[in-house]
Amino acid sequence: MKKIILISLIFISLISNSQENVTNKKWILKTNLISFVDVFSFPTVQISVERKLSKNISINLETGWQVYNLGLNDYKLDTLSIKNRGFKVNIEGRFYVSSFIKDIDFKGNNPFLGIQFFYRGYNYGNSVYYIIDPNYDKPYNYNQENNIKIEKFVDEYEVEKSIYGLNLTAGMQLKLYKNLIWEPYVGAGIMDWKVKNFNRSFKNNKIETTTCNHCFFTDFSEDSGLKLSLTYGFRVGYKL
Repeated sequence: MKKIILISLIFISLISNSQENVTNKKWILKTNLISFVDVFSFPTVQISVERKLSKNISINLETGWQVYNLGLNDYKLDTLSIKNRGFKVNIEGRFYVSSFIKDIDFKGNNPFLGIQFFYRGYNYGNSVYYIIDPNYDKPYNYNQENNIKIEKFVDEYEVEKSIYGLNLTAGMQLKLYKNLIWEPYVGAGIMDWKVKNFNRSFKNNKIETTTCNHCFFTDFSEDSGLKLSLTYGFRVGYKL
């Protein structure tokens, strides 16, 4: 991850130097308020910096670290001792379109379109309840009607997720007061979802229920692959 950040900073520096004759340096320091309570992935303290390269073009670098839990995957596992940890990084190129739309007065606000490359890394412990039943492929009521006793088991395991992807984004940079701005945005794209499990012994065709409240694509290795990516956020920033 340090390499990703370093390459990103070098990339921004090179582009900034190449654009020095085009425009004066303009920086915006921002934080994403949604990231503090993100239940779709994991909560992070997320900071971003935007560098205006010209009137219409900028680049935005954003990083976030998980420094606390919301209790969604914070289980007291008996056999494993795993600390939740997560990291996010986004690199987004933006094009501001207000100067190309002559029929609308945006009153100093700036709509934008962007291309965002992102990475998410997350490690945590989880547990799952499962059953071993030769009639599991039949409806569950079948087992109840025939008074077949089903024994439940619990398995505790570690999950490691690595997610790379690309989103097309759209948003609006709105002026709050003097140098203060706020920035709602949405985006959609595709991501490569890689999941690894450690210390896992069950097969998921035997699962009855799981304690995982925090993994909308599930957290099993066999569910890795390409998936739809959706993003949204609400940043507040200050122009430097």
